[in-house]
Amino acid sequence: MTELELRAYLQGTDFTRQDFADRAENFLVEAGAGAGKTTIMVERIVNQLVSGYCQPEEIVAITFTNKSTLELRQRLDELLIKRRDALKEKASLTTQEQETLERLEYLIRESGRMQVSTIHSFCRTMLEAMPFASPLGLDMELLEDEEEQATAFLRRRMREDYQLFRPVRNMGIGPWVLEKFFLDRCNNNEAKTLYCTDQQKLDQWLKKDIPAAAIVFHKKLRDIAAA
Repeated sequence: MTELELRAYLQGTDFTRQDFADRAENFLVEAGAGAGKTTIMVERIVNQLVSGYCQPEEIVAITFTNKSTLELRQRLDELLIKRRDALKEKASLTTQEQETLERLEYLIRESGRMQVSTIHSFCRTMLEAMPFASPLGLDMELLEDEEEQATAFLRRRMREDYQLFRPVRNMGIGPWVLEKFFLDRCNNNEAKTLYCTDQQKLDQWLKKDIPAAAIVFHKKLRDIAAA
């Protein structure tokens, strides 16, 4: 199978409802940024919807960030509208094309029923739908501020695992210093420092991004985490 044939297969190009049913299987697509993973997913979702294989409320698409969610939803809507407009521009339509046009009009109206969200929002939807089946009850809250969550996590660990942070306290480093260092690392996409196994890359990052005075501190933290 060529790359173009594989892409068409993953997207479900020209698949009927029965084709999707006969080929109901899971796919794992690994590729670098800009390779077209989102395009394949958008095309597949729209093809499944247009073929009648599934309804909008049966679609669940999970992303990592709110920005990705908005982009995915926008691209789904744009493709549905593009296909509808292409049919409307035709001078005449076959019976099948007329049915497809009506289907597209319906999908555009009902696209908001698709569950396109982050994993956090999806879980919140499930919890709100079944509050009494959850130990969180009715007053659960989703924290959108990642920095706030990171700070709460670190403070909880410092309370619950006193021995783990004893060497840091013995160095005279107060909790607020540790919090600032921790948040700086959380906010830096390259800062996989506590679990980095490439020493050369780690040393290069340290020399480039943080002052020399913090290098010893950082290495102490790595020793603590590895203990």
